[in-house]
Amino acid sequence: MAYNSAKVTSMCTTFVFPTPAGTFAGRNLDLDRHFSERVVLTPRNLPLTFRNGEQLAQHEALLGMATAAGNTPLYAEAINEAGLYMAGLYFPSSAHFVPRGKSSASLGIASFEFITYVLTHAHTVEQARTLLADAYLTDEAFAPGLPVADLHFFLTDLTGQALVAEQTGERLELKDDPAQVLTNNPPLEFQLEHLRYFMHVSPTAPANNFSASGSALSLAPNAQGFGQIGIPGDSTAASRFIRAAFHVQHATRPDTVEASITQVFHILDAVSMVAGATVNGEGLAEVTLYSAALDMSHFAYYVTTYDNRRIMAVHPSTDALEGSSLMQVALQNTPNFEKAELSLLG
Repeated sequence: MAYNSAKVTSMCTTFVFPTPAGTFAGRNLDLDRHFSERVVLTPRNLPLTFRNGEQLAQHEALLGMATAAGNTPLYAEAINEAGLYMAGLYFPSSAHFVPRGKSSASLGIASFEFITYVLTHAHTVEQARTLLADAYLTDEAFAPGLPVADLHFFLTDLTGQALVAEQTGERLELKDDPAQVLTNNPPLEFQLEHLRYFMHVSPTAPANNFSASGSALSLAPNAQGFGQIGIPGDSTAASRFIRAAFHVQHATRPDTVEASITQVFHILDAVSMVAGATVNGEGLAEVTLYSAALDMSHFAYYVTTYDNRRIMAVHPSTDALEGSSLMQVALQNTPNFEKAELSLLG
């Protein structure tokens, strides 16, 4: 992701959600300002040159949200045609990128091109793991004056296997993510360990363990949702990780594409940012700029924005896939209401 200020912060959530209809990824991008984001297709025949000098004349197409700098896509998240998904999420104070050549690892990849590099070189999580086994992220900026965003990265494929890439030293670390979710700081190890403290929560009503055996004190729920008491509702990354992981674990798995996409958006709603509820150190409100559902099985992208809740669907045509220049779709940020007409009963 490329931003206009070195002080920009963001609070994001992503996850993978396999269903009988296919495998889907969800992503909220929470930020205090826009970053010229567009849905961007990188077609198969767009020449790509990476900072390590490697050039690709042809590759699989990529689809996701990006800033387009000329013919260079700076992706926040994207999928490739094989169904590999990757997203970058803000990782302040923990991310540590190093100058090119200053790592014991051999493959240096600029952080701004990391998503594009992996998605044009790997089809699965296991291929990405092999590709990145001896890799590190460099601190190169895309252009002078453009800050390097502190990020860590979430990868998943059609199997639902999830991997997190975090660099807190001179080399990239690859970490299995059985929760299938990622938010922001702290690192993944803390987030997974923290889940132990919520093992008691459940989608069903709890038994009365408060009363002693034989006690006259009879307790029972007087409403639904008692099993979820204790799940934190604040907007910190640790709390969003817990809520997202709980919903990914327990949400019903629809058997149609349309219902699966709808379910992804409902999970994203559970961890979204309401304007004004969280204000950062600059006095700016963190909001969910957009929510995206990516159909990894059918190479399609669905998105809503904070102001427009109507789902926009992007399904690239065969001709578009074979192109040699970036293609983009502007987000529809104006509220879109469908007026309903009343009719008489009977």
